[in-house]
Amino acid sequence: MSRLIFALMISMLTIFTLGCPSQNDGELSLDQKLEAAKKISDPTARNESLKEVSLAAAAAADDGVVIDALNEIQDVELRNATAETAAKVLADKDDGDAALEVAELITDEDQKNEVLKSLAESNPIPETE
Repeated sequence: MSRLIFALMISMLTIFTLGCPSQNDGELSLDQKLEAAKKISDPTARNESLKEVSLAAAAAADDGVVIDALNEIQDVELRNATAETAAKVLADKDDGDAALEVAELITDEDQKNEVLKSLAESNPIPETE
């Protein structure tokens, strides 16, 4: 009987300490994915993972992770291309402030201007008659 009580206590302590299993069965949060990507030692693989995290965060409308991931991408062309895509995704998610903030991170002026122009013209005001 004491073994049963001991086993129940250990089980309850484990659940209390670690929490119940999550609904997403091992899926990492975007913040955790960002931290994992930042720890990749190979620069190319790191940049690609950061791009994927940034785009996943944009799809989830998590602009903080989008910006943090973009700021970690060392390849300037990849960072600019990812920022362009992320800004458009955020705009599609009706998060205009975040879309503008992300577009401002683009360092190529011509590309930045094209993205800003696209954002400015994406929801034209209907003409009144």
